[in-house]
Order: sequence, then C-alpha cells, then structure tokens
Amino acid sequence: MIVSNLPNEPKYNYVYKIVYKITKRYYYGVHSTNNLFDDYMGSGVELNNQYKIRGKEDFFKFYLYSFNTREQAFQKEKEIVTYDIVNDGMSYNNRIGGSGYYNYNNVVVYDFSGKPISISKDNENYKNGVYKSVWRGT
Repeated sequence: MIVSNLPNEPKYNYVYKIVYKITKRYYYGVHSTNNLFDDYMGSGVELNNQYKIRGKEDFFKFYLYSFNTREQAFQKEKEIVTYDIVNDGMSYNNRIGGSGYYNYNNVVVYDFSGKPISISKDNENYKNGVYKSVWRGT
C-alpha cells in the first residue's frame, strides 16, 4: 500500500472492488482515508440499496490499487469503470468512473431498464423529460 506524504492529502488513496458473495454482482470505487479500517463500503446508489436489503455482511471488499493521490486513483477508476462496466447487468456501478461521486453537472436517473445511471444535466433526454431524476429537486 502506498502511503501519501503530501500535505492535506489523505494517507491512503485506493481503488477497490465490492462483490456480493451470492450472485457475484460487483462495484468498483475510489476511497481516500487516513484509516484503512474505517469500514467504508462504497457510495453507489444501487449498492447502498442492496446493503439495506441484504446487509453488508454478504459483501466482500477487495483492495485493488493504491496511489499517492486521489487524482491518480480516479484515473485508474476511469480505466476500469467504462461504459461496458456501467451497462453490465452484474455491475452496481451506474456511471463511468474517474470523477468521484459528486459531479455537480450530473444527475442520477433511471434508464429504460430501471437501472440508476448518472448522466449530464445537458443530456437531451433529461432536458426533454424522458429521463426523470432519482432525487427530487434535481
């Protein structure tokens, strides 16, 4: 595990994979922390819904890559979480990786199959009301 020495940078910046042990559905993400044992298990909308239904004890977390900076971790996530991963029925990821959870120009909507995905607020289908936001007021 690489440990950051940069000021104001969390000590650990890593890419992880979470797998539901029964179906093998999965989620990739980035986490930055000063405590590797902070019990962080991802922030994906669908993933967190599954935790409420099934409980976190049925999910495994794997540390895949570690980096000196959060930006490096997001770059790796961008390489991993592609359009193909987002559209894989086994994936809990609902948007392409590389920018972190908070992207103020994006909104999470339900696609035509009912899966939550993140799209740009400039997307024509969103602007025209074809896609409806998962959250009120966005």
